[in-house]
Amino acid sequence: MASSGALSMLIDGHHHQVYRGKEEVTEFLETLLIEQAHFQDVLKEIIEEHEGLTVGQIYKYIRQRQNDPVIQHYLSLEYPHLPMSLQQIITVSLVQMGYESKGPRQKKLFYRPVRTA
Repeated sequence: MASSGALSMLIDGHHHQVYRGKEEVTEFLETLLIEQAHFQDVLKEIIEEHEGLTVGQIYKYIRQRQNDPVIQHYLSLEYPHLPMSLQQIITVSLVQMGYESKGPRQKKLFYRPVRTA
């Protein structure tokens, strides 16, 4: 919709910024998509290195990568001292990526998807 010009304005609720015009809106949305893809790559790396992690454990590994500009950006979006919002993003991202969670409620561990031949 943005690249076709159907959107003339977009408001970023995290930074209270308004993007006007096709070019600004498209650039902002493309940046979001690129950052999300990078974030998913980071999640994949973490799970590939440490399979069987809770969301809280994954979050701790993410915090260790604060020198990564995309991770810095994601951490900056958290409400101060409230990691729950980013942990929800981690969970939704992993489910969308096809990772499996196993175990009791609030202690589920994420694993690589089972690949069948």
